[in-house]
Amino acid sequence: MKLQLLSRNILLALAVSGLGACGDSSDYDFSANANGTTGRGTAVARFDPRSGVIPQTNDLLLAGSTDGTLNIPTATITNPGQLGLVNSLNTLDGFGLTAPITAAFGASLKAGSLQTGSSVRVFEVRKDVATQAITGVVREVTAAELLATAVGTQQDTLALVPLKPLKESTSYLVVLTNAIQGSDGRAATSDSAYLLAKSTTALSGEYAALEPLRQLINNQEAIAANQGVSAATIVLSWSFTTQSVTPVLEAMQRQAAASPLLISPTLGASNTFVPALAGKANVHIGTLDVPYYLTAPSTANPTAPLTTAWSGAAGSFLTRYNPAPVATSTQTVPVLMSVPNASALAGATPPAGGWPVVIFQHGITRNRQDLLAVADTLADAGYVGIAIDLPLHGVTEDANPLRADKNAAFANDVERTFNLDVQNASTGTAGADGVIDSSGTHFINLGSLLTSRDNIRQGIADLLVLRRSLGNITAVPLNTAKVGFVGHSLGGVIGTGYLAAETAATPASLVTTGGGIARLLDGSASFGPVIQAGLGSAGLTPGSAAYDAFMVVAQTVIDPADPVVLGAQAAAKHPVHMIEVLGDQVIPNRVTGAPLSGTEPLASVMQLTSRTATAAGEDGIVRFNRGAHSSVLDPGVNLAVTVEMQRQIAAFQLAGGAAIAINDSTVIAGAAP
Repeated sequence: MKLQLLSRNILLALAVSGLGACGDSSDYDFSANANGTTGRGTAVARFDPRSGVIPQTNDLLLAGSTDGTLNIPTATITNPGQLGLVNSLNTLDGFGLTAPITAAFGASLKAGSLQTGSSVRVFEVRKDVATQAITGVVREVTAAELLATAVGTQQDTLALVPLKPLKESTSYLVVLTNAIQGSDGRAATSDSAYLLAKSTTALSGEYAALEPLRQLINNQEAIAANQGVSAATIVLSWSFTTQSVTPVLEAMQRQAAASPLLISPTLGASNTFVPALAGKANVHIGTLDVPYYLTAPSTANPTAPLTTAWSGAAGSFLTRYNPAPVATSTQTVPVLMSVPNASALAGATPPAGGWPVVIFQHGITRNRQDLLAVADTLADAGYVGIAIDLPLHGVTEDANPLRADKNAAFANDVERTFNLDVQNASTGTAGADGVIDSSGTHFINLGSLLTSRDNIRQGIADLLVLRRSLGNITAVPLNTAKVGFVGHSLGGVIGTGYLAAETAATPASLVTTGGGIARLLDGSASFGPVIQAGLGSAGLTPGSAAYDAFMVVAQTVIDPADPVVLGAQAAAKHPVHMIEVLGDQVIPNRVTGAPLSGTEPLASVMQLTSRTATAAGEDGIVRFNRGAHSSVLDPGVNLAVTVEMQRQIAAFQLAGGAAIAINDSTVIAGAAP
C-alpha cells in the first residue's frame, strides 16, 4: 500500500485542480455557518483522482516524494503565479496548521447538518512511515478545535476551520458521513470513484492503477470502524499530515552563538536625537555580527534578498528530516543602546552585577531608533535598552546621524535594507528612482512567500544571537542573566518566535501584535488595501476563489514562523504581558472569517488572563480603550495611554514578569472585543 505506487497520470491530474479549484470557494467566511443555500440537487462528496478532484489537504500529495516534502505535480501548470505557489508548497514537509481544510460537494449543503464529532469525524492518528497505512487512533478532534461549515457562494464546499492550531508533524484522518445533508434535506452520497475505491474487492484491469488507493481507503475505513463509524455511512475519507515547526526552531537556537558586539562611547543623551524627551538615557551605537541565512545582494544578483529562502546543506529544503539552516554570509548590522544617566530615577551608577537589559524590537517599516521612545522610561527603571533592525529594515535618511555610514568607528556595518532601490517611492511600481527604498518596504513579499516566512525566521535568529552576545559588550557593565524583551507590532510577531526558541528566562511585553499573518494583513485597515491592490494587480480579486486560495497557501507557508502557531510554546517558557488597543487599525483585534488571525487569537493560544487591575501572576493581556497602534511610542494620540503603557512595561520587567501593574484604570477596558 505504498503511495508511490499510485499512477503518475493520477498524480498529474491532481495538479490540474489547481489551488482551491475543487468547488465554488469564493466569498469564504470561515468563522460561522451561513444561513440559506442556493444550490440544487443531491450533495455528492466530490472525489475523482483522475481529474484531480480531491480534498487538497491530502497525503496523496506526498506520493513519490524523495525528501519528505509535498509532491504536488507541476508538469501541467502553465500559469507562472500558480506554479510559484505550488513550488512553495512543495518545499514543505506537510500541510498547514491553521488554514481551512476543504472538500467539495456537488450541491449546496445544509449548514445545520455539519457537525464536527457527528456528521464529520476527525481523528489524530498514527501512521506507518514506510507504507502510509494508519496503524492507530490517538484521539478524536473536537468541535472546539475544528469548525465544520459550508462555504462558497453556492454553499457547496465543506470547510474544516481550525479554531486552535493543529499539532505539528501530526497525521489526521477525516471521515465524512451521510449524516451530512444537502440543502434538499437528502443525505450526502459518495462520488462513483470513491465507491469504486472503497470496494473490498481488489481492482484489476482498467482500474488496476487505483488498487493502491483502494487499499488506502479500506485502511482508513477500517480505522474509522474501530471508532464506531460504519463503512456504509462513509461518503469520503482521507488523511493528511501537518508540517513540522519545532525542528528548524530548535536548530536555530542550537546554532545561535555569541558574536562580536561592539559598542561606542556615548553620543549624547536621548534628547540629543529626540528633543521632546527628557534625556534620561545616554545613547550608544555599535555593531553586531549575525549569520545571514537568506542571501545578500551581489553584482550577479542585486535583488537576492527579495527572492531567496533559507536552505539546508547542499541547498536542501528545511524539514523535520533536515532542519539546520546554512548561513550564506555574516552581516555586520547596526546596534543602538540606551543607558541610564544621572537624570534617571535609577541614577547613573549600575547595580552590583551590572545593568539589567531590555531587548527592544521595532515594528514594520520602522527601525531601531524606536528604542529611543522608551529609553527614558527604561532608564528610570534602571534598565539598559538595546535594539537592532529587523531584516530589510533600517535607517534610510541620508541626513540621519545614526545611519550606519555616518560613524567612521564602525566601517563595516551596513543598514539592513542593503540600501536597495528597486521600487519607485512615489508610484510603488518596480524600478529604481534614485532613492533608497524605505525601511521594511520589502519585508512582506507577496511575490515570494518563502522569503516572507524566512524574513521572520531571520529576525528570530538575529535576536537569539543578540541575546548571546550581550556578554561581549565592554563599554557598559551589563547583567546578562537579567534580560527582558519588548516587541512592538511586527516586533511582537518576531518576538513571539524568539520567545518560543529562547531557553533563558525572558519576561516579555508584546505590544499591539497578533498572529495568523495572512488574514491579519488582509483584514488590517492599514495593510489590507495594500495587500488587496497588490494581489489585484495579479488578477486576484478579494472574495474570489483564487484570492482565497492564495490566502490559504500564504498562511500554510508562513505557519512555521507564525505567532499563533508558536505562541503557546512562547508563553509556556516565559512570562508574557500583552498590550492591545481596541479598534487597532494596523493589527486588528480580530478578523471576520479568520478565527486564528489578530491579537485576540494570539492571546487565546497563549492563555493570557485579562488584567484590569494590578495583580500577581505571570501572564496577562491588558486591553486599552483609548489610544492607537503606536501609542506605546507616540503620545500624540493620547498621552495618558503612552504613559500607562510604558509604566506597565517597566513594572513588568522590575517584577521579573511576576506581576502586571496598572496605574490608570481609566484607559483600560475589561472585556475582549
